[in-house]
Amino acid sequence: MQALATAKPGDDYTPELLLWTLSRIHHLIGRTLPDSDQVQREALTHALMLSFDGIALRQNLRRGEIATSQSVDVLFLMAQALLDRAGDIGTKDET
Repeated sequence: MQALATAKPGDDYTPELLLWTLSRIHHLIGRTLPDSDQVQREALTHALMLSFDGIALRQNLRRGEIATSQSVDVLFLMAQALLDRAGDIGTKDET
């Protein structure tokens, strides 16, 4: 994450690993939630990557501040809300 945040246009950066990671997470979500659609999987993939980025950036700053079980519970609630919202968006498109 830090390397991406400091990369400049002239640097030799390639997004291959990031794209592979996004694809892999998207695939795993599809296997875990087979009733989810493309929009839902994209939303959840994006949210998980944002969460990971935040954790990676703060890992040494405030490691003991939040209990792991609380973090998992909140992440679940966030994922469920994203899936519900994406489902609502898909339903609105059908009407």
